[in-house]
Amino acid sequence: MIGQGNMAQHRNRSITSPARIAVRGTAAAVAVALLLGGCSQPPNDPVTTGQAEPAPARSTAPRAGATAKATATAAVSGSVSVRPSRVTPKATVSYSGPLEITKGGRYSGRWASTDPAVAAVTIHTSEPVVIENCSVRGPGNLIAAWSTDRATQINMNVTVRNCHGEGLDPKVPGRARGFFFKAVWPRRVVITDNEFSHTRGVHITGDRKPAAVSELVISRNRAVNTDGRVTTGRCDPHLNADPRPTSHGSCAGFFSATLGIIEPGRFEISWNEIINQPGQTDYTDIISVTGVAGKPGNPALVAHNYIQGAYAKDPTAGNNGSMITCGDSSPGNPAAHASRYLTCKNNTCVSFSNICIAIAEGHHNTMDGNRMISSGRLPDGRIMKGHYTGFYIRNLYHETFFTQNSAINNVYGVAYINPAGKPVKVGPVLDDCAPTACHHNTELAGTITTTTENQEHHRWKQTRTTTGTPN
Repeated sequence: MIGQGNMAQHRNRSITSPARIAVRGTAAAVAVALLLGGCSQPPNDPVTTGQAEPAPARSTAPRAGATAKATATAAVSGSVSVRPSRVTPKATVSYSGPLEITKGGRYSGRWASTDPAVAAVTIHTSEPVVIENCSVRGPGNLIAAWSTDRATQINMNVTVRNCHGEGLDPKVPGRARGFFFKAVWPRRVVITDNEFSHTRGVHITGDRKPAAVSELVISRNRAVNTDGRVTTGRCDPHLNADPRPTSHGSCAGFFSATLGIIEPGRFEISWNEIINQPGQTDYTDIISVTGVAGKPGNPALVAHNYIQGAYAKDPTAGNNGSMITCGDSSPGNPAAHASRYLTCKNNTCVSFSNICIAIAEGHHNTMDGNRMISSGRLPDGRIMKGHYTGFYIRNLYHETFFTQNSAINNVYGVAYINPAGKPVKVGPVLDDCAPTACHHNTELAGTITTTTENQEHHRWKQTRTTTGTPN
């Protein structure tokens, strides 16, 4: 998401050199390869994650200190193909090599890849697959679901729960770490109670057909450092899926990116805890909801997420990203593919360098009851540049169908530090809000400080405890 400028370079969708992909089959297979990105083989870039962190209360993810060897268990006559391990065991933990799943079932274990073009786990079946109680690590995509057969591709049904992901430096100039989970055109995806760090997050691309996705849920996960930084140099669009290079030379880093999902049966991104540390991350949008359409009475929901830290590679510099895009697309998007009926509510954004929540496109999108707090300083007191606003509603792409977008009941306290070292508060930008649709938005009184920010995390955790997170 962009703020005050740089519109032209904001969107760079899934550019991949066809010459770098070795996929045999139909045109649909080639299209899948292009969307997933890859180099030496079909699009199953491995995903990587970072250091083990305490899991959410519901999580039973394996810990870094565990001693059990990796196992793959198929509870429903699953078929498992495990490549020989090329990974040196870390401490007392041992990993099996990359896993390929060709039959439905339940799978648990520890899998790793050392090749950025090979996922730690690859799913090649439309039969229901549950990956649970696992550890995955590597320099590319950690878990990837794809097939060269379109009928298989559009019916993939994957659940990932209680897993830990660790992203590694690919050690390739111009290449970034991969995604924790990546799928193109799936039927159903549920990602819950996982923890992962130093990845590019969860990336799911729909085929823009109404009701093609029955259910998409990303809930109760904990992510540390949404990380699009490359080994050296600048983001190479030929080496990285959905690169969207940043002004600092990184690739796009997300917690989640959902694109082209029209009228799903259920769409929910909720109760996730996302912590980014200065100097350990670079991003485009943290929760990126692009061309996603709910329906009247059944909106696509982004709710109760806590996001702390939206920093460029140089955390003191500005960035043109948003913490949450609550309606976004690209110039020339037709009305049929517009973001619509999105509800972004009760989210908390803390410490950001540009925008917390933005509605830039579409119609009937709502921001309701969110909290947006940023002091203009990093946790260590250094000044952040580039503050624009806490939230905005702007017809960024000059759409004729941009209408009925609203912002209500939001609380904000956003400041930048002026040349004299004094905090200056900034309000929301609601230039294109529907008449009477932006009201009861409240600015926090007093000076916004890093202490104010810290209180928000405690507040969110208390709410999670007292409210309880849904199953």
